[in-house]
Formats: sequence, C-alpha cells, structure tokens
Amino acid sequence: MNILKEMQKEIKKDSYSIFYLKYRDEKKNIFKVALDKIYFYIVKYILKKENKKLEYTKNFKNNFKVDTVISILLSAILMSSIFLIMKITSINKENYGDYDLIQNNTKNIEIGENNTSENMNNTSSIDRIDERALEEEIEAQASYKNTSYSFNVARNIKTIAKIHLFNSANWSDYKQIIPENTEFEVNYIVSPGGYMMYKIASGDYAGYFITANEKLIMVDRVNDNLDLKFIAKPIAIKLQANQNTYKEATLKNVKAIAYKNVVLNIKGYGAENNRLIYYIEDGSFLPIDLTKTVETQRKSDENASNNKNKSKNNSATKKTTTTKKKTS
Repeated sequence: MNILKEMQKEIKKDSYSIFYLKYRDEKKNIFKVALDKIYFYIVKYILKKENKKLEYTKNFKNNFKVDTVISILLSAILMSSIFLIMKITSINKENYGDYDLIQNNTKNIEIGENNTSENMNNTSSIDRIDERALEEEIEAQASYKNTSYSFNVARNIKTIAKIHLFNSANWSDYKQIIPENTEFEVNYIVSPGGYMMYKIASGDYAGYFITANEKLIMVDRVNDNLDLKFIAKPIAIKLQANQNTYKEATLKNVKAIAYKNVVLNIKGYGAENNRLIYYIEDGSFLPIDLTKTVETQRKSDENASNNKNKSKNNSATKKTTTTKKKTS
C-alpha cells in the first residue's frame, strides 16, 4: 500500500502517466531512463569513462519510479542468470547420465551378444531340413493343392539330405525330419501342386510321403518301367487363366504369355526339378496346373473321329439300301 501511495505522489508530481517522466520540456519513458541509468553507472564507475549523453539520469537520482523499475530489471537479469547457470549444470549432468547409460547399455549389449551366440550355438544343434528341400516346399505350398498325375512304381530309395516326412500328399502336412542315409521302399508317386512325392510302401513309415526330388533322394533300385523324362500323350489343353510359357523345361526363361481360352496342342509331359510340365508342340513348356487348364481332345483328332463316324454312317446307309433292293 505504501508503494502505491508513493507512486501516486510521483504521478501527481510529474503530471504524467505512470510510464513517463518529465525532464525539462520532454517526456521520458521510465524504462528507457532506468536502462540509461544502469548503463551510466556501468560506464562511469566500472569502465571509468564519461558519457555526457547519459548525465541527464542524475536528475532522477532519488526518483521512486525509476528506482522501482531498476530493481525489477536487475531482478529479472539476476533470475535469468541463475536460470541459465542451472540449465547448463543440468545439461552437464544429463551428459554424465547419458555416459553412464551408454556404459550400461554397452555392457548389456555385450551380455546380449554373448547370450545370442550361445543361443545360436544351441539352435545350430537343432535339426533343420536341407535348404533345397525348404525352397521346394515353399514353391509347392504356393501352388495348387490337388494331385495332377499319379503313377504306380516299385523302387528302393535313400535320402541324401535331411528332409521332411509328410502325413499325407500335402506339402504343409509335416510329420518329422528324416535324416540322411535313411532307406525306404516306395510304391506310388503323387504330384500335389505339380511337385512329386513318393508314398512309402513298407516299414515303420508305411503310408507316409516324402519328396521325389532326385537332388534330395537317391534311387537305389528300380523295378518298374516308368520314365518321367518324357511321357508321350498327344492331347490339347484349354487355358482357364493367363499363363507364362517357357523356353526351357527348367521354367526359368519366359517365352510368351498364353492367354485365357487359348487351346494348346501338347506332345506329352515329363518332370524337371521334381515338377511336372507339359511339352507344347511349338517347343515351349508349361507347368502342369489342373486348376488353370482343362485337358481336351485335339481338333485334328475330333475331325478324324467325325470322319470315321460319317464313313460308318454312309456304309450303314448303303447296306440298308442294298438290302431293300434285294427284298423288292
């Protein structure tokens, strides 16, 4: 309350507003006067220099309003300095804290790496199938599920890599891993997804299935006449969807796109890399996928059969006519 009264007296005395002071015939801003007074004090008493422009501040030596503003400004400067010092100190502490954290993290990483290496050593002892078998299974699983062709065989085989044993003719129906050098007697070949499997005929695993891929199994003895390199079967197929035809039986280089509803003449089929493929008469190849093709009769065969039927009908008609003449 006393401060307010003093300020009211100063205002009445100067006949100006609270933010201005009367100096001669001029009106001085109270904040400018306060700043000039601080600067004048620094120049005269600290830097030991004279500044005549600032000497007017001597007229406000005991002015209450100026002294109040100077106190506020100095307090603000002091508080800002303290805040800045505290901020710098806290940053340094954070840096030290980060350093400790980095050291702890480094130790944790080293411990984690040691644990990881131990886990890897433990994992390496777990049975895994051969990479080639895994690649084949992934491709076969992405294909269709039904069997395209099946064959009766009589063979003795032996595994030359770790492969999966399957409960059924399904590339996703695993049972267990079969080690290398395991011998089987097999009696049937099926082709789910167009990829071939042997069916085991005897022993503890009778009725189960394994891959027929010759990169993963070795045929020791063959007691059948099946040759899957090429089986002659002159038919035609009608495409139910667009498909790529290939330059080689390996199905690596695309030759052209065969479009839906196109009819292709087929010489026969065979197996390459354990996958069944059509041999097209133009020399290209097409993977067998009965979900995308329908086998049909060739047009030439249809014409031949139609001609035979016509000739039979004609001969029958002639015989009937001859019989009628004899009767008459």
